[in-house]
Amino acid sequence: LEKITPEERIMLVKSVSTRLVNASLNLHGTRSVQKIVELCAMDEEKRADGLSNDNKTDDEETAADVLTKALTPAAARLCIDSHGNHVIQRILLKP
Repeated sequence: LEKITPEERIMLVKSVSTRLVNASLNLHGTRSVQKIVELCAMDEEKRADGLSNDNKTDDEETAADVLTKALTPAAARLCIDSHGNHVIQRILLKP
């Protein structure tokens, strides 16, 4: 995940988006989803820096957008689950 480009990461997150909730609820899957959240946050930060430096606007869907759309419907379920809760915490604590 760390070695691919942000564009490739978007494609990857889109391809697994239907499985992100179930992965978040799993002991080992939650670690993977947390890593995706962390990398998406880094992509967003780099993107914001690039947009502010170039004074551009960009309406393309990001990996963070895809992740948000996938996890939002199950947010309450994730909050009360012992593994899913870690994903929600990672999202809330991202810079």
